[in-house]
Amino acid sequence: GAYIEGGKLIVCVTDESKISDFGEDIVQDASVEFQKVKYSINELNEFQDDMEDKYEKYYAEYHGTDTVEFEVVSSITGIGRQENGNKIVVDLAQVTPEKEEVFKRLFGDDEYIELNNVSPIDRNDDFW
Repeated sequence: GAYIEGGKLIVCVTDESKISDFGEDIVQDASVEFQKVKYSINELNEFQDDMEDKYEKYYAEYHGTDTVEFEVVSSITGIGRQENGNKIVVDLAQVTPEKEEVFKRLFGDDEYIELNNVSPIDRNDDFW
């Protein structure tokens, strides 16, 4: 993966010995910086796909139930990859300790997952 920060292209690598594979002109370019990360972009994509699959499964399974599981699943407003943090960020409305515990039980407590506390979506406003 890669991202731009402060006018530089940050190239994420899981194996620093592979930096030389990019070619001398790129490696020496002052506008390119290499950053060692734990997870490759392919791994992050797989993690995100897995989380989205679980979301769809749990949404269908718990839809229409008055359970904490449905409260958590229906509170997810987004799942995305963040290259500059080498993680998957899940936007979850009004995170509480109980919601966080249920989320971890359903989706896992992996170090690459970050919960982002967001405001709930008001589906009754003029936008919708």
